[in-house]
Amino acid sequence: MSDSGAVSGGDTDGDGAAPALPAGVADAPAIAARPSGAPLPPPAAPESAGDDPSIPPLPPLPADGTVQQAPPPPSTGDFVPLRSDPPPSLFATWWLRYMLALSLLVAIGATLAVEYASGPGGLYGDPVVVAPHVLVALLLMAWSILAMVDVERIAPARRYQRRARGSVVGLLWVLAFAAPVAAAAVIDGVRTQFDQPGDDGWALVAACGAVLVAFVVVWLPFRYIAQHGRRVGAPTAILIGWFWLSLVALVGSLTIVALGLGDALGDNGLTAAERTIQLGVAYGVPMFVFTLATWRATTVIDEVVDLRWRRWRAEWDQTLAEMSAQPPPPPER
Repeated sequence: MSDSGAVSGGDTDGDGAAPALPAGVADAPAIAARPSGAPLPPPAAPESAGDDPSIPPLPPLPADGTVQQAPPPPSTGDFVPLRSDPPPSLFATWWLRYMLALSLLVAIGATLAVEYASGPGGLYGDPVVVAPHVLVALLLMAWSILAMVDVERIAPARRYQRRARGSVVGLLWVLAFAAPVAAAAVIDGVRTQFDQPGDDGWALVAACGAVLVAFVVVWLPFRYIAQHGRRVGAPTAILIGWFWLSLVALVGSLTIVALGLGDALGDNGLTAAERTIQLGVAYGVPMFVFTLATWRATTVIDEVVDLRWRRWRAEWDQTLAEMSAQPPPPPER
């Protein structure tokens, strides 16, 4: 069969001529048959794509065929600050702590020196003895008031918690200083009743009641400071030991004196040195223990407050840094 016969086997026009193909189609390569289920071949880029600078090239596809999406911008609504306010300003109480410890040591030394130089009965009215003790009381009150103010600022009271008030602890210290003096006055007033028959029972009850009330009143400022110091993280044992260690030392010293220390020293009469030794045991030892306990307790509270302030400051600086790194909010519509 000739070529004309092959063409005539297809669709023809009415006059028997084959239809004309569009231009360029006859010259294109034939499309090979694709087996069933085989993937489509990638499309070939047009030859004119590289010649036209207005058409950007397509990015290459990943090997697995997936298209990665860009991460969404961070949202400002997810930012949670560590601190919502800057750290508070605190009082510098470290110098009060140092002056208090120094004043206690000066009071001990001055008392023993006056006892050695002046003799019995010269302690109560001597200004060398009275002045350092008054200074100790004032410094202790000043430190306690400022420390409670700092505690309230660094750790505000929550629900069902009492606020740390400097005025309250100052009043408690005044009562604590006056309680032993009042108890001693009561004991001196009822001492004459012990020699009269029938009245010694009431005198004993009054003396014991005065000592018990004085003990409770003296305990109140220590308890108040320990209660609020525990709120900022101060060790409770150190704050409670501030009172109990001093009390144990005082009871032990008075027991030693009552068991015959004065009689042992005064076989041939008490000399100035022996009187100073006796006063050192009865007064110097418990006062020195109180000095060490006071230094330890005041240092612990000051350090804990300072550590909490430094942590607050670090968290505030971190909050400012994270806030400055946040993107600006979108414009309002």
